[in-house]
Amino acid sequence: MKSRLVFKFFLVIIFCSQQVYAKSPCYKLATTTFFNSSLSPTVSTTESLKDAQEEMADSEMFCKRLVQAVKLKKTTSKELRSNADKMLKEARKEFEHDGDMDKLELVKYHYELVIGSARIAEE
Repeated sequence: MKSRLVFKFFLVIIFCSQQVYAKSPCYKLATTTFFNSSLSPTVSTTESLKDAQEEMADSEMFCKRLVQAVKLKKTTSKELRSNADKMLKEARKEFEHDGDMDKLELVKYHYELVIGSARIAEE
């Protein structure tokens, strides 16, 4: 009986330690979206890596806040998607007017984060 109790305790400790290392869906969204975007650094310097790390952390927090807002019923995933679509359309119109590609790429990046956050909130 004592060995069963020790074994169960051991399993609980292993499970809890694995949960610490589990990546949240928002973390995965933030990192993949960042590295798939044109915002990711092409040359790795200490500064660019710090900036990239900060941007991914900010994106993860942004995602978590959007997911929390949907779960607390302050907004819906449908509203998030429609606002993201409007934001992207406006950015494309502005790009046609002023030609600022960096601004458009940043909006595309945020669009992907919002759409991904809406998908995570629905799960």
